[in-house]
Amino acid sequence: MRALQQRCADFARQEGGAGTAMAILTLVLMLMLVALAVDVANLYRYRAMLQLTADSAAHAGMVALARTGEVSRAEAAARAMVEQNLPEALNGRLVAAGDIRVVFHDAETGRVLALQGGLVPGERVETEVANAVVVRLQRSGATGNPLPTLMLRALGQADWTLAAASVATVEPTRRCDGRQAMVAQGGITLGTGVALDEGLCLHTQGDIALDAAVDIGPDPALSLPDAARCTGPCPEVETGTLAEANLILSDVPAHVQGLAQSLLDPSSRMGAQSAAQIGVQIEAGAGPAANVVAEFFAARPLAKDLEPLREVGIDTDALETGSVVRLSALQFSSLRDRPAGLIYGVMCTGRETSDAERTIDFMGQPNVASLRGAILVTNCRITMDPLTVIEGAAVIVLHPGPLQLEAHPGARIGAPPGQCDAARHATLMTSGAIALDGSLSLGDVTLVAGGDIAFLPPPPATAEAPEARVLAGLSDPFAAPFVDPLAEMAPFIDPEAAKAAAGWKTITFAEPVDASDPARVAPARKRVVQQGLTLFAGGRIMAEGEHLFTACPGTAATTLLAPALRRIAHVMPELGDLLAPVPQPRDPAALPGTPAGTLQGAAPQNGA
Repeated sequence: MRALQQRCADFARQEGGAGTAMAILTLVLMLMLVALAVDVANLYRYRAMLQLTADSAAHAGMVALARTGEVSRAEAAARAMVEQNLPEALNGRLVAAGDIRVVFHDAETGRVLALQGGLVPGERVETEVANAVVVRLQRSGATGNPLPTLMLRALGQADWTLAAASVATVEPTRRCDGRQAMVAQGGITLGTGVALDEGLCLHTQGDIALDAAVDIGPDPALSLPDAARCTGPCPEVETGTLAEANLILSDVPAHVQGLAQSLLDPSSRMGAQSAAQIGVQIEAGAGPAANVVAEFFAARPLAKDLEPLREVGIDTDALETGSVVRLSALQFSSLRDRPAGLIYGVMCTGRETSDAERTIDFMGQPNVASLRGAILVTNCRITMDPLTVIEGAAVIVLHPGPLQLEAHPGARIGAPPGQCDAARHATLMTSGAIALDGSLSLGDVTLVAGGDIAFLPPPPATAEAPEARVLAGLSDPFAAPFVDPLAEMAPFIDPEAAKAAAGWKTITFAEPVDASDPARVAPARKRVVQQGLTLFAGGRIMAEGEHLFTACPGTAATTLLAPALRRIAHVMPELGDLLAPVPQPRDPAALPGTPAGTLQGAAPQNGA
């Protein structure tokens, strides 16, 4: 017994092998820490990847929605971006049912509301109603794809559940805020003799070509996606007057056609969604186009004297502000007065037998506006005599070719020359192209063209004013196949073909003229002041000759009818119960230093 006790005492006093035991214990602890670090680092890395992919997918979906207005294309673009960044073959399924949705984002309240019912694949929606795309990516039980752990499974943590969400929406750009603007989808070309005053903003999604002699003014604001595509005397990017901006301009021809259809057909003014479908409590019958009509006529009530309409056989008993009055071209031309507060639909069918039957003749009277406080939607040819005045009104011309309008010198749209008056602000829109040479007086006007907007060289200053000057148009407005704008809104004919059929000449800059050769010196041309013009072109904006573009003092007048120039923004609204809750893991565990549950339904982050 004594011998056993002695041996135990001897063993306790021996120090041999103690280092080995401590080394084994330290190694085990280090392996546990490395395992935790690897799994936690992998979790953080994968959550960042999910967030970046969700941001990219929401952005791609919003671009598709803004360009096409189709929910299915927006969702498909978002899914394609997810697949491009995190292929399912390598990462498993990341999108559960309902995780990619087109919604309505209320910028005032910050709420995101679901669009309920009525949406079918390929259906177009108004961006004022469906204006955001929500994308949530998750690795959870809902996708059957939780993120597995490597070492922590030995401690009972077999996988992680995590999710990331992003919301992209469109909002008006502040790039041209408070300025008159030239906005062109295709490009902007300014030639010799053109001058820009301060307070103007130019933006294009294409290129900007400035002749060496162009005066761009003291405070220009030019923007386009790639500054390298600005040629000529372009300001430096570093100065801030030339910016790289990739903005979204609504499809201009589709905008003009859709606006005309909704104006002439009150039942379609709701667009694709109703107030009930988006959960917004507003008056029945209100919607994007209905709001435009209400705001346009807010200061333009129905005229008290409707006798001129009764004289041409129109029943006026049921008319109210914003009502549609359908007339033939002859009826409209014969009106001794055109009552304000109405939408005039004057559609030529192609079955007319004379020019008079397919032409709207504005016969002006001294000191009396030919059209004021009303909207005219037509596909007929328009002529304007020297006394014609259109102010505080909108004219929408639907025709696949260039604008069918002839104006005698003296005719005016908008405010008088040298004046800026928001009450007289006018809008001229066409689904085709517009060409102007200075014969028609324009002031405080918004011009919208589905094709090009061209400012031709003004007539020589010494030349006698012609009896009438054709701004643009076919010799016969029905030489091209007739398109009924309210019947399926047929696709536009090729703009280049329309220009060729119309004898449209592309503006090219002339070679320098030798001033020593009298035979080659061009006659002096008067300078045309284009004041307060806001231009939107689906094609190019081109100007050549003595045109001075100057802004109206103060803030630019706004028009409800013009297409929108927007940018994509990433927002962080409360999603509430919009998305189904992410399934919790069987044995949830919080990250070190992170409250439990923060990985589920992670808040969206701002994207690029």
